[in-house]
Amino acid sequence: MVTRVAFLTCVYPPYPGGMGMAAKGMAEEALRHGYEVEVFAPHLVTNMPRPYHGNERVKINNFRLVHANEKGAGEKMAADAQLRGVVKTTELVPLVRYGNSAILPQLIWRMRSFDIIHLFYPFFGAAELLPIIRRTTKAKIIVHHIMDAVAEGWLGKFFSWHRRYLLPTILRHSDLVLDMSEDFFRGSDFGATRKLWAEVPMDFLPLGVDTNLFQPAEKKNHDVQAIIFVGGLDRAHYFKGIPVLLRSLEILRKKGLKFRCLIVGGGDMKKDYETLAGKLGLLEGAVIFGGLVPNEKLPDYYCSADIFVMPSTARVESFCIAAAEAQARGLPAIVSDFPGVRVTIEDRVTGFRVRPGDIKDLTEKLATLLQDTKLREDMGVRGRERMVQKYDWEVVGRKLDEIYRKLIPYES
Repeated sequence: MVTRVAFLTCVYPPYPGGMGMAAKGMAEEALRHGYEVEVFAPHLVTNMPRPYHGNERVKINNFRLVHANEKGAGEKMAADAQLRGVVKTTELVPLVRYGNSAILPQLIWRMRSFDIIHLFYPFFGAAELLPIIRRTTKAKIIVHHIMDAVAEGWLGKFFSWHRRYLLPTILRHSDLVLDMSEDFFRGSDFGATRKLWAEVPMDFLPLGVDTNLFQPAEKKNHDVQAIIFVGGLDRAHYFKGIPVLLRSLEILRKKGLKFRCLIVGGGDMKKDYETLAGKLGLLEGAVIFGGLVPNEKLPDYYCSADIFVMPSTARVESFCIAAAEAQARGLPAIVSDFPGVRVTIEDRVTGFRVRPGDIKDLTEKLATLLQDTKLREDMGVRGRERMVQKYDWEVVGRKLDEIYRKLIPYES
């Protein structure tokens, strides 16, 4: 008997970001371990930065995902699935959608045929349905905390209210709560609610990295040391720390250090960052905005760099997938000293932690790596070893399989 697993996620590739990458990677690993997998997600193409606009179907290896508002696509793709022997697909039309949130009442009856329901949190509009789904299915329910929901103004007040009054009820109707790491959980807003759902079992499962795709390669020739940043440049990723990075680079340049910084990513704040870089005199060869890059092409970009940097300024991220990819490629990484993100590296061994928002600290760490070739190389080697041992997708996939088998103890 094959165990059927439903993954519920508010975003999915090609939409960029860690949430979608978590859903994609774990769905693929579940499929590889013999589970029957189906992914449910609202279609958020209107929020996607270019060049990801479009209504095309998303095909991931040998299973498919139907986006929620593709009317009529579900039946056709289900027929395709039967012909190809791949996972059955389902059409879901949001009742209401706001940003990356979507109310999908169809989940209440669509979940009845599954053995495991794996929801990536936050997914506003779907998570709130879990208490109802609990009454209509025998499936084991997993809530996987990927990141905190943080915002200012009325939206921030809503998130706070939701955590206090709705989240505990959601979690008490689950069979297992997962978090990315114990470090992130202890420092998160999500973790602060633990006393309200203490009776629910808990475990930890991080993101993984494809160490076959991202592996060391001969560096491309360049005349100066190269720094690389990879991340979203939209308002949803305001916390990535681009202004801090740019001001740090301005100081490095004034000190006479020679470098080139490639900023990979796209979004509605890209022009603002380009304007700031221009005002700081960095667009004259020091900083290049490379735009969005498909994941399969990222290894080439990492290969052109010597140092990875992610100076996050808010306690939002639980894991820095770009830092993991860069280290798997053999680069030392600099990340902010926030819970969760900091576990991606081993401080002073595979990279450096920096104080969030501290331009001086970031400048000093970048200068150290720019001027010490042996240190960069040693950190790169150790980082690669650590990624293979702890965060390779096969390692994460084995842990995921163990978790599922504990919930569904029969042979799958």
